Amino acid sequence: LEQQKDASQKMILSPEQEAELARFREERRRINRELKEVRRNLRADIDALGANLKALNIFFMPLLVSLGGMAFGIYRQRKMRKK
Repeated sequence: LEQQKDASQKMILSPEQEAELARFREERRRINRELKEVRRNLRADIDALGANLKALNIFFMPLLVSLGGMAFGIYRQRKMRKK
């Protein structure tokens, strides 16, 4: 279509080109909305993962320290009995 126009008409869009441009712009808007939703979901997933990790750290670290202390106490008690 562009090749059939002379130099003065190159900047004027045909109805087909305008329709194609409108379709392209609408598709770009749709894709941007989808991308925004994907980013929002990803951010929510990351936040949830961070909250779960924080909860695990708050729960398991004291438990791990307690178990380590109990194991060390049992080890020392058995060592003292042998002497």
